[in-house]
Amino acid sequence: MRHVRTLLIGLALLAALVVPLLLGGRSTLFELAQVPPADIFAITGMAMLGWLARAAKLGLLMRRLDLRPSRARVVAISLATEFAFLATPGGVGGYAAGVYYARGVGASLPCAGSITAADQLLDLMFFALVLPLAVFGLAEMPLPAGLREAALICSALLCAVMIALVAAHRVLGRWLFAPRGLVSRLPSLRRHAAALRDFFASCSTRLRQLAGGGPRFMVGLFVCTTVQWLVRYGLLWLILARLGSPLPFAFVLLLQGIVLHAAAWTGIPSGGGGADLGLAAALAPMVPLASLGTALLLWRFATLYLPLVAGLAALLALRVRPARVRSEPEAVGAG
Repeated sequence: MRHVRTLLIGLALLAALVVPLLLGGRSTLFELAQVPPADIFAITGMAMLGWLARAAKLGLLMRRLDLRPSRARVVAISLATEFAFLATPGGVGGYAAGVYYARGVGASLPCAGSITAADQLLDLMFFALVLPLAVFGLAEMPLPAGLREAALICSALLCAVMIALVAAHRVLGRWLFAPRGLVSRLPSLRRHAAALRDFFASCSTRLRQLAGGGPRFMVGLFVCTTVQWLVRYGLLWLILARLGSPLPFAFVLLLQGIVLHAAAWTGIPSGGGGADLGLAAALAPMVPLASLGTALLLWRFATLYLPLVAGLAALLALRVRPARVRSEPEAVGAG
């Protein structure tokens, strides 16, 4: 499995290089060499701002559940989980990493799962809101065929997923623990019925604790999530503008929102190749090929290569300096 994962990461990195170079050839490399260092620093700084916004969101969720890791450790956990999202097909490893590292700072399994679930729900909520807003904001702009429809369908699907996730623990609990439910029918589960009930009850308690954080807490989460994704999806917009091909921010955001979600189904980490081809096909009528190849290389530098390096450094730091974990009741608080 480790060899397969390494191969997939290698394919993603290779595809992210090959597609831009095929678009512009030597002209892409020549234009890349002309990019001012100040622009590289601006792109890097913008990417780092997105990392800090996500770390701030995780920190708010952890503190609400009475976890108190240092700010530096929260940033390291955020980068390590981002590495897992980027390095695994569909980002599935990021969910496991989120639970694992939350456990490492004292969270129980239900507490760690609730933090990871809340993080993903916030992301889903952001995209469910912003995609239709981008469509309405571009009402007067001619868009590639089907892009508006795809955005609205994607938003509807995200809303459906959110509703399903919110309701899942109640539906699943009834299905498991009903008088003739799965637990009562399977002896292997019946022996652990009490532990399973406690797990589901604990998850519900912690999710309610997060939901009851009050307006200030919710606004903080929304602001952090918004900054995280506007910065990340604004990188391509900034790069195109600096290369002399400015496009409306809402269009660039909408395009990435559709293409990156679709590319996640390719099975290649970070949608390597698929995302680049999708963006290239949509942007080719508006951006010269050499500039488009350069833009995609810089975009991948900021959203793939740089966070992979930072995430790997965070993984090593977390392994070298494990957290000093408090006892369970003190770390997760009373339900």
